[in-house]
Amino acid sequence: MPKMTMKIPYQISEDEALQRIKGMINELKQQHGNQVSNLKEDWQGNTGTFSLTAQGFNTGGTLTVEPNQVVLNGDIPWAAKPFQGMIEATIRERVDRLLAP
Repeated sequence: MPKMTMKIPYQISEDEALQRIKGMINELKQQHGNQVSNLKEDWQGNTGTFSLTAQGFNTGGTLTVEPNQVVLNGDIPWAAKPFQGMIEATIRERVDRLLAP
C-alpha cells in the first residue's frame, strides 16, 4: 500500500493540540458514521494509531502530536492513489482549522 506522510504546523500548546486532535476523531465518528466504519484508535502519550474503513477501503496509520506540528503517517489504498493530493489537501485544511489559535 502506498504511504502518505504529512507534517502540519500549529501555534497552540501541545496539550491543547492533542485534545483537539482526539476530539476530531470522535467528531469524525459522529458526523461520518455512514461513510466510515471500523474506526479504531489507541493513544499512547502523544502518539495515536488508527484504522478505519472508508468507501470500502481499509486504511490506517499514526498521528503524533509534536511540540509544534502534527505528523500523520498513513497508508493510502492503491485505488485511492489518484486522489492522494485531494485527500492530503482536505486533511491539511481540516487540521489547520482545528488547530487555529
